[in-house]
Amino acid sequence: MLRDADDVAAHLAATCFAPTDDLPVRGAVGLEAEMFVLHTRDRRRSDLEELVAAVGAADGVVAQGGSERPRWLSADGQVTEEPGGQLELITDPEPTLASALDRLDGLATAIEPCLDAAGLALAGAGLDPFHPAEGLGVQLDLPRYRAMGTYFGRRGTNGQALMCASASLQINLDLGPPAMAVDRWLVANLAAPLVVATFANSPTSEAVNGRALAWARLDPTRTGVPALIAPGVDDPVAHLLWDVMRADVMLVSRGTEMSPGRPGWTFGDWVRDGHPEHGRPTTADVDMHLSTLFPEVRLRGFLEVRGVDQLPRRWRAAPAVLLTGLLYDPATTTAARALLEDVRRDLPRLQGRAVRRGLTDPLVWDLAGPLWELAMDGARRLGEDWVGARWMDTADAFLDRFTRRRRHPADEQRDLRRRSPAEALEWSR
Repeated sequence: MLRDADDVAAHLAATCFAPTDDLPVRGAVGLEAEMFVLHTRDRRRSDLEELVAAVGAADGVVAQGGSERPRWLSADGQVTEEPGGQLELITDPEPTLASALDRLDGLATAIEPCLDAAGLALAGAGLDPFHPAEGLGVQLDLPRYRAMGTYFGRRGTNGQALMCASASLQINLDLGPPAMAVDRWLVANLAAPLVVATFANSPTSEAVNGRALAWARLDPTRTGVPALIAPGVDDPVAHLLWDVMRADVMLVSRGTEMSPGRPGWTFGDWVRDGHPEHGRPTTADVDMHLSTLFPEVRLRGFLEVRGVDQLPRRWRAAPAVLLTGLLYDPATTTAARALLEDVRRDLPRLQGRAVRRGLTDPLVWDLAGPLWELAMDGARRLGEDWVGARWMDTADAFLDRFTRRRRHPADEQRDLRRRSPAEALEWSR
């Protein structure tokens, strides 16, 4: 049982931020790519039975039993279904970026022919380009998702629908050795608005990155950028403790039962006062609570960078190359911290500008342009053997096509949706 905030902080320090000298500077890389599965003829979302049948027919992909959530394994990683029927491709942590990207590409190559044969397409976008969130339902009837739906209903938001309508590319990076870990964590957070802007692929009438805007509005107690960066706090555990204690409790797990929390009841309240039904929280409750926090960079014993909208397959390598160049090359990380240090005082405002206007915002552009050139140089220093020559070319081509022109994938997606939904679907593949 947890007695006070010090107990929570000790658990967070042991499990979420514990860099060691065993971690190399160029650490492991893991990738998690969510995509929408749509009918090519009319762009309808696939249903669970269609998806299971199509993926199950892929060569070298083996279904895993014993779970209510569809899951398949292959030599390149695993495939799972998300709540709204999105398909997620997941690599294990790989020792080089090149091998991680090759594995992700291998997963897509294995399942796409079977999806094609079933008249289905994997679409890369941050929000479903063809269906409003309000019209989508959860396909996986699991206790976690039922409880989350109840909690969001108590907030007066349609968070369950947003879970079904959004998709991201999560890039998981090691903390590195102790001498580098704080700077790596800090730069990842300072760069978060620029990540959201540069890889925006979810245009709406309000924002170039509609996915980030929707998640920010969903539940401000558990989303956004770290509040303590502005006053100059550099201790990642202090930040995480602040976030954990102030966030409302979304889920409580007791045995096989999953109960929803309620707005206004924070984890700090639970630690301080206990609960008449659930008792005092445990370390398992902290871990469950952490899984319901959705910041732009989540600390999980590694850095889970969450701000990248899902992109069409041909561009997916670009954010991974640039982020590893930014955070795994020490000279680049140092230069990036110097470039971004002044924005920490107003990081939430920069995030808002990045979400709505992206690279067309003068302040966002003045930072993003130099930052990604630094990152590209950092990727080159990491070396073609580690990054992968073709993936490095992809990142440079992405910068040429979009970033250096102050454009985003969202701009192309928006233009094509206006002209021809069929062309927009083909583009997203």
